[in-house]
Amino acid sequence: MRAIRCSFLFPLAFAIVSFYGIRVDAQVGTGTISGMVMDSSGAVVVGALVSITNSRTGVVTSATTNSQGRYVVPDLIVGKYDVQAAKQGFETQVIKQVLLTVGATVVVDCKLAVGQKVTTLTVTEASQVDTTTAEISAFISREQMENLPLNGRNFEQLILLAPGVQPVTSGVQNSFYGRAPSYSISGYRPEGQELLLDGATIQGFWNHGAGNSIIGTSLGVDGIGEFQLLTNSYSARFGGSGSVMNATTRSGTNSFHGSAYEFLRNSVFDARNYFNQAAAPQDPFRQNQFGGTLGGPIVKGRMFFFANYEGVRSLTGKTSIGFVPNDNTRRGVVPCAYAPDLPCNADGTATVPVSSASQAILNLYPKSNVVVPGSPFATVSLQGSQPANEDYGNIRWDYHASEQDNFFARYIIDNGSLTDPFPSTLGLYPEQSRGRNQYLTLGYTKLINPSVLNDARFSFVRTNMRAFTNVSNPALQFFAFYGEDRQDGNITVPGFSQIGPSGFTPDYEIQNTFSLSDGIFWAHGKHSIEAGFEFRRLQNPVRNGFFNDLGWSFPNLESFLEGKPVNPSPPSPPITLIAALPGKANAARSVSD
Repeated sequence: MRAIRCSFLFPLAFAIVSFYGIRVDAQVGTGTISGMVMDSSGAVVVGALVSITNSRTGVVTSATTNSQGRYVVPDLIVGKYDVQAAKQGFETQVIKQVLLTVGATVVVDCKLAVGQKVTTLTVTEASQVDTTTAEISAFISREQMENLPLNGRNFEQLILLAPGVQPVTSGVQNSFYGRAPSYSISGYRPEGQELLLDGATIQGFWNHGAGNSIIGTSLGVDGIGEFQLLTNSYSARFGGSGSVMNATTRSGTNSFHGSAYEFLRNSVFDARNYFNQAAAPQDPFRQNQFGGTLGGPIVKGRMFFFANYEGVRSLTGKTSIGFVPNDNTRRGVVPCAYAPDLPCNADGTATVPVSSASQAILNLYPKSNVVVPGSPFATVSLQGSQPANEDYGNIRWDYHASEQDNFFARYIIDNGSLTDPFPSTLGLYPEQSRGRNQYLTLGYTKLINPSVLNDARFSFVRTNMRAFTNVSNPALQFFAFYGEDRQDGNITVPGFSQIGPSGFTPDYEIQNTFSLSDGIFWAHGKHSIEAGFEFRRLQNPVRNGFFNDLGWSFPNLESFLEGKPVNPSPPSPPITLIAALPGKANAARSVSD
């Protein structure tokens, strides 16, 4: 399946015009600093040079005030900046430590007095009110990511700090749909959000979760600079339906910085699971989470790098309680109520002739001596181990070629694997899940003149999640299958745990997203105009075994033991056969069928 999405922002239709001050929206993963330069009487100063210096990299970006005394510098990397305004005959004013956050437009006005001295003003506020936009948003800073407790170091959990966000606990979390958490924001569906990283959408096939959904966490919190959650009245450049999570990655600075860590959790410190039977050993749990970061200059003041690695090694014990045939049932001796069409013996049981095909299936059920009195069932407690691994790597490169030209490139790879011992209750078909996500983004910003800036970006995002099982049993290969999606069938008998593989394996969910965008920003007088386009191409070579979920569904135990494909006791539900039609490769049906 392929899809192409194009969106165009034409100047006449989507111009953003402000009559009270210049406003140029920040690019998706960056910010903007704008304002006015006036003299001590309040008159505008035309032709003043405004220099904006990144406090950590030393990169300087300049602008000149126009005929309205206004300036605007868009597409700045998030961080702290020193803003300097100067003109011959006036005092130079420097405003230090201006905090610029992702997606924000910070207004910095300067007043120049006549003279030659330098006036320095230090800004100490950690947050500033954005007076240039009506959007409703919440901002998650780098300090919050570092200091707030995160279970599994999953930065997506910080979304819950925003108002109107609720976790979605309904639905399934498995290899088919993924194990990533889902959120409802402002009452919208959890699949409708747009998740952006440096301006590139990073969602997979099911459009939920920002990371590799194999083990259900979003790694890389040390590589995320900050992010904002937009819920209403945001710019047309953002996609999504109801909300946008807009994140940006960290970049290197003029100083080398690094970190290393490891976190360990172990079940030896935990109490027994309430649902574990007293005689069963405690489910083990071990998890190691480790990694490190390194960032710094390649060429001071011009070229920088930042790299981040994080790994997870986890082992979780799982317990499953199943219902299986007891020893009498395996011989065809069942309570009379379960064989109403056969003579009832003096001991209250009936003897059902067991077919050879049914006997082969009965032998697949685990044996148990925990009998449910007065029934043909026994309960069995099964224990298994669920190993999970994930490796996340991120590297970013920034190059300040000149005051007019800036480049950046960022690549992320995220590999995950998990083996589920109980995709179905009896655990006869352990399921292996594998995932590999790759995110590549390239950006080039060109300052054409002090009033016009162009920003071009290309991104490639590939999400790949697959699930399969390597187990097969000849007793359940009772249909003709074709191709590489071959799998065993399923048996469903009332009262017993289903026997057979998961209904959605094998499953291959691959999505390739190619995105090319270009935006131009023009400040003219009191007004600002923004125009651009985005071209997005989606490829979804998805394949799964949903329609190969073939099997027999029996209405009662007697019919199953006899192995008769007939309805023995109308009006009970008829036997249901889900299988491939003659000459067909799978069980898919059309209206004509």
